[in-house]
Amino acid sequence: MAVKVLTVADARGLDTLVDVTPEAATTATDGFEATIDGRTMVVVQNTSADTAYNITFSKGDGMQSVADVTASVAFGAVKVFFMNTGRFKFLKGTNKGKVLIVPANAAVKVKVIKY
Repeated sequence: MAVKVLTVADARGLDTLVDVTPEAATTATDGFEATIDGRTMVVVQNTSADTAYNITFSKGDGMQSVADVTASVAFGAVKVFFMNTGRFKFLKGTNKGKVLIVPANAAVKVKVIKY
C-alpha cells in the first residue's frame, strides 16, 4: 500500500469556514504524510466504539528533532495536537517539507490544519 497524502486545510483567513473532517489512512502501518509550513495543528479522531489507539508523530531530521511523540486517543475522542514544525518536519531527502504521522489502527483519522 502507500502513505496517505493529506490535504492540508488553510485556516489563516478570517471569517472563513474550513473543512476539518479527518481522513482515514490507506493502511494504518503506512500512515499519513502532509507538506507543511509554519504554524500547524493536527486534529486526531478515534472512530472506534470500544478501543483506545495510539498515534505517533515521527520526529523530523532537523536540529530540534529529538524523538517521536506517541499519544493514546480514547475511543470516540477527538483531540488536537499543536505541532512544533521544527521538531517534526523533514528538511532533506524524499520526505523534505513533510511530517509523518502513523496511527496504530485505521480507526484513527487525521486532519492537518495550518493556522
